[in-house]
Amino acid sequence: MSIFSTIKRIVSLVLFIPVIALSQASFKGTVTDATNNETLIGVNVVVMGTSLGAATDIEGQFRIVGIPERAFKIKVSCVGYEAQTIEIDFSKAKDVQKNVQMRPEIIQGEEVVVTAQLRGQLAAINQQVSSNRIVNVVSEEKIQQLPDANAAEAIGRLPGVALNRNGGEASGVVLRGLSSKFSNITVDGVKIPPTDPNSRDVDLSMMSQGSLSGIELYKTLTPDQDADAIAGGINLVTKKAPSERLLRADLKGDYNSLMNSANQYDFSLRYGERFFNDILGVQLQGSAEKKIRSQEETQINYTTSDNAASSYLPTNYNTEQYDNDYNISSFRVRFTDEMRTRTNMQAIFDFNTPDSGSVKLTGAFTETDRDYFIQERTYLTWIYNYEKIKQNISNRNASLQGKNYLFGMTVDWNASYAESQVKNPEDYRLMFATNGGGTSVQGIKRDPAQLLNLAKNDFSQVILDSMNLFKVENYDKEVTTQLNLSKSVTFWNMFTNGFKMGVKYKIKSRWMDDYGYA
Repeated sequence: MSIFSTIKRIVSLVLFIPVIALSQASFKGTVTDATNNETLIGVNVVVMGTSLGAATDIEGQFRIVGIPERAFKIKVSCVGYEAQTIEIDFSKAKDVQKNVQMRPEIIQGEEVVVTAQLRGQLAAINQQVSSNRIVNVVSEEKIQQLPDANAAEAIGRLPGVALNRNGGEASGVVLRGLSSKFSNITVDGVKIPPTDPNSRDVDLSMMSQGSLSGIELYKTLTPDQDADAIAGGINLVTKKAPSERLLRADLKGDYNSLMNSANQYDFSLRYGERFFNDILGVQLQGSAEKKIRSQEETQINYTTSDNAASSYLPTNYNTEQYDNDYNISSFRVRFTDEMRTRTNMQAIFDFNTPDSGSVKLTGAFTETDRDYFIQERTYLTWIYNYEKIKQNISNRNASLQGKNYLFGMTVDWNASYAESQVKNPEDYRLMFATNGGGTSVQGIKRDPAQLLNLAKNDFSQVILDSMNLFKVENYDKEVTTQLNLSKSVTFWNMFTNGFKMGVKYKIKSRWMDDYGYA
C-alpha cells in the first residue's frame, strides 16, 4: 500500500467522524445513596459490550456520549454498594437522562465500626479507582470528621505527602520529597499565586478547610496541564450549592493555659440554596478565627570533656543517664507570644445550562494576620534577643468557568483573576550582650544546681549590641483565560478514541519591595 493510499484512508476516516457522531446517543444522570440521598463520587457507569463508560464527578453526575442508537445494558458499580444493571433502548431516545440510587452492600461484622471507616473516604476511593491518572483524594466527609487546623493539615493525611510547619501548624506541602515550590496549588483549577517573596511557595495556613468539598492530589501531569509543576498538583474543590436550603453556623472557643486566656474563637457561617427549578445555585460562606499560638522552648547544648563533640539533649534529661565527662556549653530559653487571626469569605453562583452543562461564578478572599513578640536568652554566652513581628498574607481570586456540551464536543473554559500579597510592616530585632563577656564554663558538669547559679540576669552589665529593622512587601498577580475542546468517538463498539485541543493565555506580574536598617 502506497503512502498516498494511506493518507487518503486517514483523511476519509477523519471526515467520516462527524457523520458517526451524528448517529450516536448520549446518557447522563446523577447517582445518589438510597439511604440518605447524598450524591456519590467516582461511581463507574459502563455501557456493557462497548468500551464506553464514565465516572461520576464531585457532584455525583456522569455523562456518556457516542453511544450507538440501539438497546444496551448499563452497569453501575461502586465500592461498598450493590451493583445495578439497567436496560435502555437508545433507538427510541437519542439523549437519555436517568438518575440512579444505590443501596449499600451488606457487610458482615460490627456495622457501626465498618461504617465509621468507610463513610469518610468511600467516595474518594471510588474517584481514585476510576481516575485515568495517579490521584489521591480527601473527601468532604473526611475533612469534616478530622480536626485539622487548615487545608494543608488535611492534605498531609494523603500518602507521599510531607508538611512544612510554622509554629506547630502546617503551612506548606512537600510532594514526593521535592520542595513545596515545585507544586502547583489551584482552587477549582485556578492557580493561586505564590505568597513567598523568594520562591513559588503558597502558604496554605491562610486557607480554611471548611469551605472545601474535596481535595485532589495529582502526582502525575497530563499533556493538557501546565508543565511547571515537577512534584505534582493540588486542586482544592469548592462546594456547590445544595439541592435543599442550608443555613449552618458553628462557633467554637478554647482556653490557653500557657497564657491563661480564653481570648480565641472559631466562627463559620454557610448559606446555600437553589432557585428556578434547580437552575441557579447560590452559596455564601464566611469564617473568622482567632488563635493564641504562644509557646515556650528550651534547648541545651553540651560537649565532652575534650570538646570533641556537640549535640542537643532534651530538657527532661536524667543526669544519671550520662557520664560526668559531659559539660554544658550553652542552653537557650525562648518564649513566643503570638496571636493569629484568619478571615475567609466566599461567594459561588452556579448555573445548570440547557445542554446539561454548568457555569460557575466564584469569588473568594482569605487573609491571615500574625502578631508575635519573641524573647530569647542564651545563657553562658550572655546574649538577650528580642523580636517584634507583624505579618499579613492575603489572597483574592475570581473566576468564571464552565463545562458545556456543544456539537457533540465537551467544552471546558474559564477566565480567572488571582492575586496574593504579603506584607511585613514591622520586623524589629534587638540583641543585647553583657559587657566584658560572661563567666567561664570550663568544668561545669550536668548539675542543675550549678546551672541555676549561672542562669542569672545582671542587666546592669548589659549593652545594646545590634538593632535591625526589616520591611518586606510582595505582590503576585495572574490573569488567565483558557479554552479546551474534547471529543470521544467510538468505532464498531470496540474502540473509543479521544481528541482534545486547547489554548491558554496568561498574564503574570510580580514585584517585591524589601529593605532594612541595621
